[in-house]
This record gives sequence, structure tokens and C-alpha cells, in this order.
Amino acid sequence: MKSFALFRTAAMFALLPVLAGCASAPRLFEVSDIYVCAAEDCGSAGQLASTPKLLSALYELLKRNEGKDFKMCSSDPKSRNCESEGLGFANLSFPFIPGRSSFWGGVMKNLRVDQASQSIKSTNSLVLFGNGVPLACSDHEATVSVRSTSQVTFTVESFVCFWLAFPSGGNWSFAVDSVDFDRGRFGGFYSMGHGGSSVGKGEGYAVMQLTESMPRGVNWLKD
Repeated sequence: MKSFALFRTAAMFALLPVLAGCASAPRLFEVSDIYVCAAEDCGSAGQLASTPKLLSALYELLKRNEGKDFKMCSSDPKSRNCESEGLGFANLSFPFIPGRSSFWGGVMKNLRVDQASQSIKSTNSLVLFGNGVPLACSDHEATVSVRSTSQVTFTVESFVCFWLAFPSGGNWSFAVDSVDFDRGRFGGFYSMGHGGSSVGKGEGYAVMQLTESMPRGVNWLKD
């Protein structure tokens, strides 16, 4: 058991160059404006809030969901309705087995605001599958950057998972184009990749559904 634990630790460090190589930037070129709904008032984020207020409201929403499940699904930017459970894309797993990776969601913990970088930091646990097999993944640091009312991104620079005891490292990013505080829902363009014992990459439009929404009678963009 001790030797296997040492192997896992060594493998995680060995994968760092792989993670850097498969990193994917948020697809901000797809986003020209962020559509926001709060207390049944909908419109452009720039018209409804300042950047500091949007950062504060997003923190309140995510903090309300700390330690609770969020789910991912594929969608489209017009309807923003879920078309399938999880985000799936083709992979090639050791030893050269074609298959499919899927990202179903996860849990955010240890949320805190970094005012200097206008961002929200958290520790995440992801729910991932490789060829239908649940993956054992390490917790990792995630960042929600709020650079302006038209530029909000989720980024995870590196995480490590084990598929049949073999390590694979990856990353994902999410360029937000809509936030529905009333439904606890984000929409945006995602990009995800991994390398190591399993290699694959996927991108498209997705919805992130949180467990809790903004309470009725409250508007974090104004209060």
C-alpha cells in the first residue's frame, strides 16, 4: 500500500508538464455580453450592476452552494436548456482503447474572495468518468475571475485523476455568457482536456446548475 501511495504521488508530480501542455484558455472570443437575471429583472450585466457588485453577487451565490453538488450538462446558447447529463467527449485510454470521457459536476469548498485579482477562489472536487468508470480525482484549486461585467470565467488549471490505477491529468475552463441568480444557473462555453493514461479534449456550450438559487425577495445585484 505504501509503495502504491508513493507511486501515486510521484505520478502526480510527473504529470505537471502534461497538464501545462493540455491547458485550454477560456473561450472568451465567444462572449460579447453576459445576460443576467436577478429578482426577475433580466438584461445585460453591464446595465444591471457594476463589476464589484457582480463579483459580490456571484460570491453570495457560490457561497450559498458551498459544499453542495453542482451539475454540468450540454446545451446551446439560445435555449440554455440541458440536452444531456454531463459533458462528454472522445478519449483514448491506456492501452490505446478508444472511449469516452464525461464531466458530470462536482462540489465547491473553501470559497473566499480575492479583491486584488477580482476573483473568487475555491477548492473543488470533480465528478468524472472514463469509459463509464468513475475516476478517483484529487481536489484542486479553482478560480472564478470577474474582470468586467462582460468577462467572467471559471478556470481549473490542473487536476489529477486515476483510471484503473493509472494517472491522467487535466484542466477545464468556462467562459460565462449568462447568470440566472433566480434559478442558480450559469451558461457558457467550456473547454476541457486531459492527458496521461487517458487523452482527450472537448468543447462546446454548457450549463452549470447549482443546488441553491438566490432567495426570493433578495437581489444581490442591488442589496
